[in-house]
Formats: sequence, structure tokens, C-alpha cells
Amino acid sequence: MTNRNSGDGRTWYDALQAKAERRFGAWQMMASYTWSKSLAQLHYRQIFTQNQTYPQDAYNLAPEKSYSWFHLPHVVNILNSFDLPFGRGRKWLSSNRALDLVAGGWTVAAAQRYWTSGNGPTTVANSLGNVLYTGLKRANVTGAPLRTSATRGDLDPGIASIRYFNAAAFALPGEFEFGNAAMFYEEFRQPAVFQENLSILKQFNVFYINETPIRLTYRADIFNLFNRTNFGVNMAVGNPAFGQATGPQQGPRLITMGLRLEF
Repeated sequence: MTNRNSGDGRTWYDALQAKAERRFGAWQMMASYTWSKSLAQLHYRQIFTQNQTYPQDAYNLAPEKSYSWFHLPHVVNILNSFDLPFGRGRKWLSSNRALDLVAGGWTVAAAQRYWTSGNGPTTVANSLGNVLYTGLKRANVTGAPLRTSATRGDLDPGIASIRYFNAAAFALPGEFEFGNAAMFYEEFRQPAVFQENLSILKQFNVFYINETPIRLTYRADIFNLFNRTNFGVNMAVGNPAFGQATGPQQGPRLITMGLRLEF
């Protein structure tokens, strides 16, 4: 008998959300910040990752209440758009056709996102599945600090001695014992991710047909502008590489460019 669709799951979500929008002439800005807490009990399933709702002990469900898979306590989003004040219809260099073609019609926009990354479960190899039919088994907490002194900027997959998490914070339970750790902890999560994307746009009218402008648009989009690595960390409790940087949480800098003729 499985508990995948048992209907026992519960979730709690609390958040403080703030948003600011302002136009400063040619500059437009919109920013938002969310501070939240997401808890779940027997509700760890996600549609895309197919994580199931297995309790460690079906006869003791109270310890199953923990942070949820998607608990992201801090998320900041910032959008900016600035029309450069040059060329036709703008403050400077508006009277000269040649200068308008070169300097006019430029817009620079940026999208920035900074967030605390996802948390990870404290599960370990399950020695109870063929005995007590439990779906998973959790580690024991020892009372040692979970985090080391290493920061996200110190992480390097090539240096095994740098560990983001302290392996001594967890211990493996005995063969036929339950673990006493919660499913998730606030500090047991991937390092924060910083992301900046930039767009550069130029629009100008090439010529007119019966007063209808033929417009040419050039656009360049730069994703991960500063080429941040934002390394991820091994979070498999009991793994020899536990706490060591693995690879980037986002791709490298990517630049795309294109032209579009509108008529």
C-alpha cells in the first residue's frame, strides 16, 4: 500500500512582499522583494521532480513537518530600462540626421535576480525498506555546526579541502534505527545565486514609404553578465565529497544578437 496520493499532506506559507515602481524621466525601475517561509508535512512531492511523500515512520507523523522543497526565504528582482538621451525626439543630438543614426534610439535594460537557493533533504541510505516498509531514512544530528566558515566566494571544485557544510553535523543511524534529523533545515541549502542579465536595443527609421516608417531594430542580450559561477555543493549526507563544490548552478555568460526589419 503506497502513500503517494494518501491526502495526508499539509502546507503552510507565510510571506512579506514589497514592490516599488518609479519612472525618472527616461529611466524606469521596478523592484520586488519577497521574504517567506514555506513549511510542509507529508507533502514533498513536486510535479516536475516527482519527489514522493514518504514518511520515515508511518506511526509517528509529527516529525514530518519541516521546511518544504521550495522554501526560498529571500528573493529580490530588479528591472531597469533607460532610454539614452541622444537622437531624434530626445534631449541631445536631435537635429543632425547622421548623428541620429549613430547615437539615437538606444535603450539599455537590465534584469537582476538574487535569491537563496534550494534546500536539500537529510536522507541517507535506507536500511529499513525491507523491514519496516519505510520510504526513506534520515540522518542523526550531532549538535555540531552545520555550516563551516567557507563562503560562497571561497568555493572551488578543484580544491577538495574547502567544504561549505560540516560533515560532523550529521551521523548515520544504526542499521535498524530511525534518524532524528528533520527533513530540511534552514541552513542546509545550496549557496545563494546572483544573476544579472543585460539588453541593448537600438531602433531607427531607415526611410519612409508614404509617411510610414521602415524601422530597423538591433538587439543584443547578455545573460549572466558578470559570468558568475554560483557553484553548487554536494549535499548527500555520508558522501565523502559532502560539502564540496560540484559545479555551477547556472550557465556561463551567453550573448545573442539580432536584426529585425519592420515594414
